[in-house]
Amino acid sequence: MSFIYPRKVAFRRPGAQHGIGAVGYGGQTPDAEDEIICGIPASIQARREGTNNPVGLPGDGKTPTWYVFIPKAKLANGVVHNRDVMIDDLGIRYQVIQPYWDSLGYRLTVITLDT
Repeated sequence: MSFIYPRKVAFRRPGAQHGIGAVGYGGQTPDAEDEIICGIPASIQARREGTNNPVGLPGDGKTPTWYVFIPKAKLANGVVHNRDVMIDDLGIRYQVIQPYWDSLGYRLTVITLDT
């Protein structure tokens, strides 16, 4: 850990859903995820904007989105994909919605997953 990257994160990939016809529950569960990598230093920063609830009720708040910065020396380009699950050092689960790579490393856009 460092001053710039004070958090640790891990990445998991949801497994493929199999079956034809009448099969059991096909939703995303932690048991069906494959661990990709863990112990990666990161900086998690809140974004100002979020996404609106599609129902559009007056009392609905926005779904918060976050930026996650990861140095390129710690995670190679192409390791993280859309819909991968990120778990931080506090146990909060996020879904990657935009993995962006540049000369400094990853800037991921993620949303929190409800449990």
